[in-house]
Amino acid sequence: MSAAKWERRGECNHCGYCCEFIGHKIFVFTPQPPTGATEVDRHFFAVRGIDLVAAGARAALRVDLFTPCKVYDRAARRCAIYAQRPVTCQLYPELPTQIVGTPCSYWFERQVAGQVERVGGNGAQPEIPRIYLEGGANGDRVDPGR
Repeated sequence: MSAAKWERRGECNHCGYCCEFIGHKIFVFTPQPPTGATEVDRHFFAVRGIDLVAAGARAALRVDLFTPCKVYDRAARRCAIYAQRPVTCQLYPELPTQIVGTPCSYWFERQVAGQVERVGGNGAQPEIPRIYLEGGANGDRVDPGR
């Protein structure tokens, strides 16, 4: 028996996430004390937006791969070649994991045991603290508070 297929729903809200990032990676780790210390440096994680609730607690960190498209007009929040954009851009997102925690307005639905399961839609899923990798076409960095 095969798993129910996700179906994409909604319309693009022109958030620009797909034009500025090629994806993300989520790292789950157990913070360790710095060399010579007996406790985890909570301040180090706090200033990066990661809240550790107990010693030895696992933390999750989302790293967005910032590589802005050269034809994306950030000020206008529009693609300069929208009508002729690549097929990959036309089909994005194809899976709910591509947009969970992003500002994307698309969502996905599937039938599971007679119930509709829904994922996504304006980043409605819980946010995971993020860091951004610098570089990309302009070498600039996206403001995490955006």
